Amino acid sequence: MLRWAVCTLRGAPVLASPQGHAAGVANYVLALLGAVAVSPGVELTPWLLEPAFVTVALLNLGGVAENLLLLGRTLVRADSG
Repeated sequence: MLRWAVCTLRGAPVLASPQGHAAGVANYVLALLGAVAVSPGVELTPWLLEPAFVTVALLNLGGVAENLLLLGRTLVRADSG
């Protein structure tokens, strides 16, 4: 949201964030997995849930890093142009 707001205020295009998109998709998958885990009669082991959680957390960190990099590029372009 911050990157979108900065781009909008500066009139710069909002660059795509593939890692951020992948992290968002993984968040939805994790939410669905959590919904299945709490369903009656379904037993999902921690061996499945914990690695899924860690993987999504790492994808989110990668998405944050990429968005900060893209934000920096937007600020540099806007300041130099």
